[in-house]
Formats: sequence, C-alpha cells, structure tokens
Amino acid sequence: MIDKFYSIIKNKDVEADFRLSEGVSTSISFKDGEITANSSKNFGYSVRVYKNGAFGFSSSNKPEDLQKVIENAVGLAKVKDGKIKMAPKIIKSGKFEFKTKKNPLDISIEEKINWLKNLNKSIVSENISNTSLNYFEIIRKYNFIDSFGTNITQFEPIVFLSISVVAKSGKEQNMGYESIGGMGGFELLKDANEKAKNAVNKAKILFNASFPPAGVFKVIIDPVMAGLFAHEALGHACEADIINSDGSVLKNKLGSKIASEKVTIFDDATVKGAFGSYFADDEGVFSKKRTLVQDGYLKSFIGSRETCLYAEPGNARAQDYSHMPIVRMSNTFFSNGDSKLNDLFELKKGIYAIGGKGGEVNTKTGEFMFSADYGYLIENGEKTKILKNITLSGNILETLNTVDLVSNEKVTLTPGICGKEGQEVRATTGGVHLRLECMVGGQ
Repeated sequence: MIDKFYSIIKNKDVEADFRLSEGVSTSISFKDGEITANSSKNFGYSVRVYKNGAFGFSSSNKPEDLQKVIENAVGLAKVKDGKIKMAPKIIKSGKFEFKTKKNPLDISIEEKINWLKNLNKSIVSENISNTSLNYFEIIRKYNFIDSFGTNITQFEPIVFLSISVVAKSGKEQNMGYESIGGMGGFELLKDANEKAKNAVNKAKILFNASFPPAGVFKVIIDPVMAGLFAHEALGHACEADIINSDGSVLKNKLGSKIASEKVTIFDDATVKGAFGSYFADDEGVFSKKRTLVQDGYLKSFIGSRETCLYAEPGNARAQDYSHMPIVRMSNTFFSNGDSKLNDLFELKKGIYAIGGKGGEVNTKTGEFMFSADYGYLIENGEKTKILKNITLSGNILETLNTVDLVSNEKVTLTPGICGKEGQEVRATTGGVHLRLECMVGGQ
C-alpha cells in the first residue's frame, strides 16, 4: 500500500501523509467473578492532505479504498481556504521496536484468564463486596510515510491493567483503584499483586477515616497527586492549541517565572517503557524530552506542526488511524528535588494527601479542584488521624509558587487514559512528594 500511496499522491500537488496501523488486540474483563474476553485483528489507514492552508482527512479499513480515500482527502483540502501554517518538515526515517521479555502473544488467552482469576482471589477478603479487573493489550505495527519521503515503522506492544474494588461495612461503601502497564510485555504486570493490595487497603482504610479540617494548609502531596497537578493543571494549559484559542492561563507567559524555584516539570515521550511513550508522533516527528517548567520558569509549550507559532512539533497524537492528530501530552511529571522525604513532614499542622480521584481544571483561569483517595492529618511532624474526602483547590500559578520542598526520591509514574476533543490516548502522570500550600476541604 505504501508504494501505491506514493504513486497516486505524486501528481496531486499537495502535502500528504499516510498512517497505516495493523495488529492484534485482546481485552479481558473480570467483574465480580464474571469473565468477558475478546480478541481481534485490527487494520486501518488514513490520509491527511494539506493544501491552501487547510486540511483534508479521510480513512478506511479496506485496502481497496486507498484511491478513494486519497481523492476524498485531496478534495476536502482543495475546497477550503484556510489559515493553517505548518512547520517545515524535518525528514527522519527509521524502524523502531519496544522490546518485550514476555511477549503477550506467547501467552494464551486461557493463561491470562487464569492469571486474572488468581489475582482476583488475592483481592477477595472480608468487607470486599465488588471487584473489577480490566486488562487489555495491543500489539501493533504502525507505519508513517509522507510526501516528503519520511518513512517510519514502529512496533508497539501495549499492556494495561486497572483494578477497582469496593469495600462495604454496614451502609458505608468505599472504593479503591490502581492501574499498571506500559509499552512492553507481560513482564510490566509483575507488581500486579502489590497494586491489588494497595487498592484493597485504600478502600478499607477509609472506614476509620475522619473529614479533614477546612482552610488553607501546608499540604504534602504524593507522586500520584503530583501527577494530577502536572498533567491536568499545568500540562493541558501548556498545549499549544489551547494557547492559540486563548484558553490558557499561560498565554504570553513563556520565559516568565510561574512557580517556585523548586519546580521543574517535564513532558517526556522518550521514557523507556512508559505508557505514554512513542518513538515518533502521528506527524512523523521524532519524540523528545520537553522541559515545560525549569526552576520555576515556563520554558516551553507542547505542540504539533500545526501549532508551530507557539511550540516545537512532536506531540501530535491521534486515538487511532481514523482520527486526526491533535496536540497531546505523553509522560508528564514533576522532577525530583533535593529534600529528604521526612523533611517534608516537619510541620506543626498540615495535611498529607495520597492518590487522586481526578477533579476539575479551568485552563483559562488556572483554577483547579482535585480529590485525593485518602490522607492524614499531620500534627507536630507525625501522621495522626486518617482523613477521607480530601479536596485541594486554588489557582495553579499561585499554588506552584508555594512549593517549598520537593523530595529527592525516584520519580513514580502512573499510567492512564487522557481524553480531549472526543479522543482518548494513553498517557502517564507522576512525580515525587511535594510540599505546597492550598485550600483544603472535604465534608
């Protein structure tokens, strides 16, 4: 199909790219003892055409439709008179493969089901009323070529497992959640039992929890909550399409100090084995480590070839072959600092917020509200009461400027799915323990 694409497009007087995806996917759901499993082959391709400042896009899962798909894309682009300006294309080609130690294709679906059954047995215990394990894998070969001569092949094995449990005591019900996975093989799930125990502990510990005090406090946040700050509150505001649409509090702040000197944040698609990693994005631009904030200063935005006025390309990603690439994060996280973890807890009174259930962010104003899984009241440097329903809120720029200590531990990454404009892509969030100041609520 690649040769046929070149032969058809060479006479069209347009810039064009072609994405071809083929592979095998398997999903297994184990919910309250009931198993649902599905395995299927996947094939599809798309053509994006750029002409007269506008895009034309078309896709299909039938090889015989290639001529029609190209004609549709060219026709859509030519009837428009757009204002899109694309960054010049740097032509780089290559073949890349994420290596696996345990190729999921070498493990039968029966073995995977039995593995999930055993994992579920380790979860079921007193007070656990519901369990839900969701596993999926995608083993795909992905080709990107364009009219400039770029030719990239990526072999991508992706595995992911989410674990949800509900603990019940009387009328009270609490939920615990964990996820694990990345780019690689079944070996990435070696800590699944530990993750399952963490999910159970999160649910059960809340039976003895109190509501947090309300007000402005010094707060220690764990790496999962730090990831929410990095991705949701800062990362989305750094996306160049949101900057372009006047939807970000960070517009016109490039080079400005937006956080304390303790804060450094990266978006790094090159992290080996991370869930949000890739060798090249969906515009054929090679991945890179991008410094968003360095020592408190806003250094760069996250961009695509289309948003080149605001950011270097390299973060154009699509949910699959049938979607247009848009600006997306990859692995977004706080860098570690120089403080010992124990030093962060040297407080007369404060809050320790653990985990994250999500929340709300207004990227234009910078206002945020996040919910922790649970936490502790800190009194005289010691963890005392267990707390539930902890919410953290404030303005992201004001809050980042209050960060006074960042732990020197190894960065922890958490895999997840990020939604934007109706598309979902794999992403990773994370960091280390931070100490900051914000509004705390809960009851």
